[in-house]
Amino acid sequence: MKVTIENLGPLRKAEYEVGDLTLICGENNTGKTYATYALYGFLKLWRDELLTPDLLPKLIGSFDVTSFMKSGSLKLDKLPDYQSLIALACRNYTQALPRVFGSNPQQFKGAEVKVSIPNESLSHIAYDPVTVDVSGESQFTIRLDKQTQTVYYETRPGRPFNSYLVTTALIQLLTQGVFNNPFIVSVERTGAAIFQSELDLVQIGLMNALRNANEPEKKLLFKRFFDIEGYKPQYALPIVNNISTIRGLKQTMNSESILASKHPEILEFFSEIVGGTFTIDRNSTLFYHPAGKPRTKILLNDSASSVRALLLLDVYLRHVAQTGDILIIDEPELNLHPKNQRLIARLLARLVNIGIKVFITTHSDYIVKELNTLIMLNYRKSDMKKELGTPKYIEEELLESGKVRVYIAEEGLINVVGQNRRVRGDTLTPAPINPMYGIEVNTFDTSIDDMNQIQEQLVYGDD
Repeated sequence: MKVTIENLGPLRKAEYEVGDLTLICGENNTGKTYATYALYGFLKLWRDELLTPDLLPKLIGSFDVTSFMKSGSLKLDKLPDYQSLIALACRNYTQALPRVFGSNPQQFKGAEVKVSIPNESLSHIAYDPVTVDVSGESQFTIRLDKQTQTVYYETRPGRPFNSYLVTTALIQLLTQGVFNNPFIVSVERTGAAIFQSELDLVQIGLMNALRNANEPEKKLLFKRFFDIEGYKPQYALPIVNNISTIRGLKQTMNSESILASKHPEILEFFSEIVGGTFTIDRNSTLFYHPAGKPRTKILLNDSASSVRALLLLDVYLRHVAQTGDILIIDEPELNLHPKNQRLIARLLARLVNIGIKVFITTHSDYIVKELNTLIMLNYRKSDMKKELGTPKYIEEELLESGKVRVYIAEEGLINVVGQNRRVRGDTLTPAPINPMYGIEVNTFDTSIDDMNQIQEQLVYGDD
């Protein structure tokens, strides 16, 4: 999958390929989060919002939803032209950018985000049945027989005569597996974890005020809260989804991830980083239980910042994760000691090796250097038998250099339409990756070398 960006935040023009493990590094305010949110927003919205029911004829040709619901089956004229649909979704996505970033539409004039995928990646799509619950009383399932290109529609116990739902489910059936299911852990995750209840109280208070107000008062409240100089304030989509995940924790914690069922050793490894476990009571109050102290439970608000920063990742790993996902983490090193930053790097490598794509932005030299170690050890596996100190590495953590993509957010030379020669602008520059020596990230090395030189001068003087 390749993402192309133009005129988005600081990024004038940039292109990056999503690998099994993708890193974006760089100084502050260089566009790392813009590149990250642009990817997440497209993957999150593409099926449910960028492809609307009126686009169904573009998917399968002529279609009569009423006849389909009555007969229970439909012979498709063709399987979808996915490249055309992706191009259409990209055009629609431009209009959704203000919502994705929670910002003023004026800031996205001239912005463009394009996502492309090679045809060979589309040949392996699996059409798993899609089941939709309707009000809890009735349920319908849509499935595809790929050999006969026939879609079947089944209901139980009653028939939900809702063509919109059936059409939407059919779109989901035919487009599943085109892109990875995304889960994001935003850099604002600590605030989302502790302020969610306060945000709910503000919302409840506003709704109560609107409910009890007369018409002139309602207009005043709407203008005050929702129409500040024509701009509707809101949070960026990743933050909204992080808050929604925390709101739904009681239900989510009833689910089991692929790690819980097939890779419990990864969860045990992650517990070393967290230093304990999380629970939630019937009042939706979150607690942290430090390892080795079974009788101790700490309110999440009173726990260490590192614990709060790891909550959403814990929820994903234990209750959500499935192979084929893409896990997006903005600054996984947030509030972590260097020892745990190294452990996080090893955890991410394990996830990659079981089939979960990982996409991160980072300022951590510890994470990059630890990933370098895993790449280098994969090249020289015989060296694992040597005494390499602590931690002891295992083969499940080793990384193939070909699975990794690294980009530096920085100023560089870019091609601009209408210009005869390249011009300077903020972009994403691919970083070299060598199976023998790992990743070359000068943005960290320059700062570290500069600091070392200053300290050497202070210690040794001019000598």
